[in-house]
Amino acid sequence: FNAGMKLVKSLEREGFANTALISFDSSSSYLACLAGNDPVKPTVIDLLTYDLIKSPAHDQTEHRTPITSMAWSPTKPILACGSFDRSVSFWSIEQV
Repeated sequence: FNAGMKLVKSLEREGFANTALISFDSSSSYLACLAGNDPVKPTVIDLLTYDLIKSPAHDQTEHRTPITSMAWSPTKPILACGSFDRSVSFWSIEQV
């Protein structure tokens, strides 16, 4: 058995410096990541179009310190984020 990998898509955008904490949702529709320029709110990408889903306004950010963990709900498009400030925030993906 000889397996190989093939690059499918590479996203390079302003603000993606030091990208960390990558998480796919259970339907493989969305990818959440933590971009280095704004470590207190998640960045979400629609994997069908590779468009960014509008991030929440900065005043809606619940964390005061950088996000340290992310996980998607297995049944709904809801992303949970944990932080060093000992809080967990929940973000829903809303169709506009």
